[in-house]
Amino acid sequence: MQTTLDDVLARISAMPDDDAGFHAEAAADYGRFVGLPAKIALDENGRSANLLESIGYVAASGEDWPVPAGAWLDGASIPKAFWSVIGGPFEGKYREPSIVHDHYCIVKTRPWRDTHRMFHAAMLCRGVSGFKARTMFYAVYRFGPRWGVPGDIAEAAPAAEVADDANADSILRDIEAIRNGALSLHDIEQLADRSADSPAG
Repeated sequence: MQTTLDDVLARISAMPDDDAGFHAEAAADYGRFVGLPAKIALDENGRSANLLESIGYVAASGEDWPVPAGAWLDGASIPKAFWSVIGGPFEGKYREPSIVHDHYCIVKTRPWRDTHRMFHAAMLCRGVSGFKARTMFYAVYRFGPRWGVPGDIAEAAPAAEVADDANADSILRDIEAIRNGALSLHDIEQLADRSADSPAG
């Protein structure tokens, strides 16, 4: 019987965060947020929202990722299938990282790879576990938004996949590899790219 995506996501959600493969990572090493706590007003659909006051994430490198008051957010920067892993894009420790990530996936003023990598660092900054941060980075890298590099019309963004039952087995295999090995973000990108090329392999 083929593994379904729902089965895989349930197994990922049940994986404990306190595995020996991830070392404690100090939040101070991953930059800081400004303007907290983030204040949003949900739209009538209960999914999209507007940011009421500006916030921002400042990376450890000093790179600033500001989000202005009034920014519209739709939660779609995180593939909806993976919402079950975190409980929703605007909940708990994922709230502020998701807001910043969402904004830059909408305005597309920075390269998509940099935007997804920022999301990973911002999650660690807010205290998300190393395993869950890498899992969600994998999700947005393989299945999240992509766009061309600003000002460079020669570079076309490769199309992202859609998470479904057809690639459920490869998702589980990749997440187990992430959990069992100390993979860098570059390693995770390569893992996702290989699986996208051969999802059933």
